[in-house]
Amino acid sequence: MTSRWFLAICIALISTSQGTLAEPASCIAELKSLLSSPDGRFSVFKESLAKVPDLKTLATKRYGKDVGMRYLSRLSKLRDDHLPLIADPTAMYWIDELIAFAKKNRTSDTWGIRRDFRKQMGYDFYFRGMALRPADVGMILQNGIDSRYLRPGNDHIVRYNETDIFTHNVFSMIAERIMGGLTKAPPLPTIDTLISVTKDPDLARTVTRWYLEEDPSLQVFVFKLWLPRMDTFAAPGADPAKESFVFFKIFPHEIIDVQHVAD
Repeated sequence: MTSRWFLAICIALISTSQGTLAEPASCIAELKSLLSSPDGRFSVFKESLAKVPDLKTLATKRYGKDVGMRYLSRLSKLRDDHLPLIADPTAMYWIDELIAFAKKNRTSDTWGIRRDFRKQMGYDFYFRGMALRPADVGMILQNGIDSRYLRPGNDHIVRYNETDIFTHNVFSMIAERIMGGLTKAPPLPTIDTLISVTKDPDLARTVTRWYLEEDPSLQVFVFKLWLPRMDTFAAPGADPAKESFVFFKIFPHEIIDVQHVAD
């Protein structure tokens, strides 16, 4: 899985254009509305199907032409009903496992096969450290953890590889993350819709402490999360246990506990 995604990112960096300036405020409102639906993160991926004239266009925009066509080809060998799964980048990250599952559980229900595969994948514990003021913790427990793109104040003009959050190239977005790595990364584009998580609570504490150097008034809190495995993915060459990503938002019901880390 790692080598496949590494190749895809290399292709994306070569082939993806730099994009143009855009005003994302309307996208933020639409994204928040979709995330409030019962399907949550998946509803955003499904909506992307309505943003393009055909599946080939979406595949090319989201993954780059070569990788996108390869994904469509692999899905077509299952059955044409499953081609819309191209809209879901987490499904494509787990495509080997998804195809093996679909071959054993043949059905024409596109979203049903995804739902059943997600259920079989199960859940796992993850952790996210955050530098916060104590008053902010209650709001997070009530409203969940937003990606950078959804946080207040991020509705100004931004420049990114692709400005449409429903079709932007996921590999290019991951590449932006890799450049920073688990260090003091440069500011990320406000279009970033990823949330970093880890299975290592000590790592979550250590990384978050770096932010205290910039603002000593903040305190470290580590949130314990219970996330669907299918909704997570790792960057190429990275250990998923050390760092994985979740799209868009972590919902309140996915937060199991929070620990205040004393100095």
